[in-house]
Amino acid sequence: MKRLQSFLVFSDLWPYDLGDRAYKALVLAALVGLTIVFSKHLSLPETALSAYLILFAVRPGAFETIAIAVALMFAALLAVGLLTLALMATSGQPALRIPLMFIATFGCFYVASASKEGAIITTAGMIFFEVLSGLDLIPYPGLILRGMFWLVAIILLPMALLILAQLILGRLPLKFVRNELDLRQRVLGGTTDGARAVQKRVRSFLLAGARDVSEPLKQIRKSGFLPGSISQLEALSDDTARNLARAAVQTTPQDAAPLAQTDPAQSEPGPEASAEPTAQPDIRFALVATLAVAISYFVFLLLKWPEIHTITITTFLISISTKFETFYKARLRMGGFLVGAVVTVATLLWIIPQINDASQLGLVCAVVLFPAAWIALSNEVVSYLGLQVALVFLLTVVNSSGPEVDLAIAWGRFCGILLGTLIVTVTFQTFLTDKPEPRFQERLAFLKGRNAARNLAQKDDGNHMLALTDQVAELRRQIYVAGQDPTLSAGAKSRLNSLWIEANRLFLDIVKCTRPLPSSKAEEGRNEAVSVEG
Repeated sequence: MKRLQSFLVFSDLWPYDLGDRAYKALVLAALVGLTIVFSKHLSLPETALSAYLILFAVRPGAFETIAIAVALMFAALLAVGLLTLALMATSGQPALRIPLMFIATFGCFYVASASKEGAIITTAGMIFFEVLSGLDLIPYPGLILRGMFWLVAIILLPMALLILAQLILGRLPLKFVRNELDLRQRVLGGTTDGARAVQKRVRSFLLAGARDVSEPLKQIRKSGFLPGSISQLEALSDDTARNLARAAVQTTPQDAAPLAQTDPAQSEPGPEASAEPTAQPDIRFALVATLAVAISYFVFLLLKWPEIHTITITTFLISISTKFETFYKARLRMGGFLVGAVVTVATLLWIIPQINDASQLGLVCAVVLFPAAWIALSNEVVSYLGLQVALVFLLTVVNSSGPEVDLAIAWGRFCGILLGTLIVTVTFQTFLTDKPEPRFQERLAFLKGRNAARNLAQKDDGNHMLALTDQVAELRRQIYVAGQDPTLSAGAKSRLNSLWIEANRLFLDIVKCTRPLPSSKAEEGRNEAVSVEG
């Protein structure tokens, strides 16, 4: 036990991002393996979907992941309830069943387009669509109705394992806060580091998305846990955040002007007074996504090839990730498909023949998918690549009655995934081309307004500063992704480049929260910010 504790302590000392991602990827890979083992022993259908949902549902924090897992469970139960009514109402009436399938699909995509967790809604829509479309292959509603209840187990099993893992091994609020504060201290460096080295490290840290601990601290306070220490954690959180800001602009506490001694209770409202703009449902996105599902469905019917049933599953699973920046996501999908195909073929030819039971299959899948999970846990610029590799591998390797090599079945699933990917890519690229500059301008103006509304004397302003730098980092990633579209005109690329520069300047204005820099230094600092890579 002591050795295990020593290892966990050592893992927390790994470089930023590497240790945390490796730890989470290891947990996720193990959960994928366990899901496959349990599904095979229980003879559950669609093992690949169960395993994929582990990666699909994970979020940065333990509480957020548990909330998503619980929501997926309720979504599955709701979908089964609605499906029961739908099957009873449309049995033997394709003229009612097929329109109902697409109306439900459109509704799910429409609601998902305005939700931060649209994946949950589209998952419920996928279940609804797949079960009703199953009548095309098995024209026995009673049999479909009995088999439908297995879908609950398909989702409940991986989500239960994910919740248990998060409760035991996840970064719960107290551990998250302590790890984050320790990480900030390490980023600030020791006395032997030069000011320039510390500044470069701090800027990279902030532009990579420094994690705000305001919400976890609120959760700890509401729970009543450690009531005597919570004020110390809040003070340390704010202090380290301000030190990060000072280091980013090469000012020290001695150089910085002291903050006004204002009673926090009487200070003006901080940035939380400016509410986030509410996302509006996107009818165009819903229509295009439904069109992609419709094309996939009718291609499946026309080819009369049961093995490519993965075509509609693939279309649902990847459509929610393609609302914007369609070309870049298309490259990630195709790259993930090719990598996943190579890994899958190698596994089928050289590893699967040596496997005798489900436990060995689960172990192989856990080992193979560890790199995919590690990539999936990175930022959105590359994370989708890992999810696509995992999707291709799981749908091809594990969706059979046992460990077996059948290249004909594998080829059909490959074709289904490839066709679904191509249909989504072409459909979105044709009908959902995005002009992101107005959206980025609006977001940039909103963040500038929040920064201008800050009260530097407010008790928790340091944490607000980190929340803003995280949002700026997210905006920079979106601008970068949008700029990768080769169909952009020279004018559009120039406007995106200007927005990139403005976002870098805003970052410098946000962290410059102790005193104004002289104009010459401010201009010098802003020019440096423009060239910051992260």
